[in-house]
Amino acid sequence: MTTRTGRMLFALALVSLAALPALAQSTAATAAVPAGSLIMSKTVPFKLDEPQKLDIAVGALRVPELRITREDGSLIDSVLPPRGGQTRYSYLRYALSAENPSKESWDLAARVRLLDRNGAVIDEFEFKKGVSDGRARLVDLKRLTLNYAVPLIDRVELTLSAER
Repeated sequence: MTTRTGRMLFALALVSLAALPALAQSTAATAAVPAGSLIMSKTVPFKLDEPQKLDIAVGALRVPELRITREDGSLIDSVLPPRGGQTRYSYLRYALSAENPSKESWDLAARVRLLDRNGAVIDEFEFKKGVSDGRARLVDLKRLTLNYAVPLIDRVELTLSAER
C-alpha cells in the first residue's frame, strides 16, 4: 500500500468516525416513532352503507373501519334539472373512524382510488384531517360522483399516512 493510499484511507476513517454522532441521533429519532408504520395500504370491496373492516395502525393512529354512503341529488341537478328526471350526480361520503390513544396530535392523510373490475382507476382523490391526542374522530370527505360510474366501482384502494 502506498503512502498516498494510506493517507486517503486514514482520512476516510476520520470522516466516518465524525459521522457516527449524526448517525446515532438519526437512529434515536427513528426509534421514537411508534410501532405502526407511517404509510399503509389496503384494498377492500366497494360496498355502500356497510362498514368495511380495515384494522390498520398507521403511526400512533388506529383506523378500524371505512364506511361509504351515498347521498342522491346535488345542487347541479336542482339548478339544471336533467332530462328524464334522473339525477346525474350523487355525493359519495367516505368516512374513516380514527382513534388516537397517544399524547400527541397526528394528521391522517388518505388517498382513495376507486377501481373497476379490471383494476382501472375510475376516480382518485386525497384528503387530510387532524386527530387530537387521546381522541377518536370521524375523518370524512364528501365527493361528487357521476351516477353512471357508481355501479362500475368494484374495489377501493386506500392508502393511509400519518404525520405529527
